[in-house]
Amino acid sequence: MTDVPQHRIDPKRLAEAVQEYREDGYEVIVEPRGPELPAFLQGMDIDLIARRGSDSVVVVVTTQQEMRQSSRLEQLASAVEQQEGWRLDLMVACSSPGSFVVPSAAAMLTPGELRERLAEVEQLRSLGAHVAALLLVRSAAEGTLRLLVNEQRLDASTHDPVLTLKTLLSLGLLERSDYALLEQGLHTASAVAHGYRWEEVDSEWLGRLIQAIHKLIPLSGAGRERSDDSTLAVL
Repeated sequence: MTDVPQHRIDPKRLAEAVQEYREDGYEVIVEPRGPELPAFLQGMDIDLIARRGSDSVVVVVTTQQEMRQSSRLEQLASAVEQQEGWRLDLMVACSSPGSFVVPSAAAMLTPGELRERLAEVEQLRSLGAHVAALLLVRSAAEGTLRLLVNEQRLDASTHDPVLTLKTLLSLGLLERSDYALLEQGLHTASAVAHGYRWEEVDSEWLGRLIQAIHKLIPLSGAGRERSDDSTLAVL
């Protein structure tokens, strides 16, 4: 059984967050409890609530490990996104540097190149080469996520695609159904890439995975615009 990481607040980062919001004119409540929490947040572990006029912000100081392994942030994002005038801000402290090193000659795939790669995946799928298609679809998925990170001006210091999925979900840039499908696809492809057998790779599932990635590929010169009321701060 995998241990779910407990939410531990970095006191230094929390103090910095309080100062940042107060300097921007927000009234800040630190670790609100009981009546300080609105009804839709009752029972949830919140680091800060910041208010300025009609703008209300739920602030969570978190880590990459927590974002990868805990369902807490997904539940919180779901609760906040249903409330008018509220938003969720994540402040992610990088606990350790990524192990993936990008070669100096590497370049991000363009939207057109990503679509070509997905066309290759579709061809492999039609031939029944599902494992090969899965490995190539992983490449297309990670390339698409990297392009979105760049276009949305998110933190690019981590190369963890599942962490990126969670970030996009929390910012409202990814549908929850597509999040679940893409997360499963990335985990399955990773297992296959590392030499494990996976019996559940089927054509229909691969087709849905391809469509989910197509939906995320930004249009060249007209990518999705990130709403100004969503913020991701990464240390």
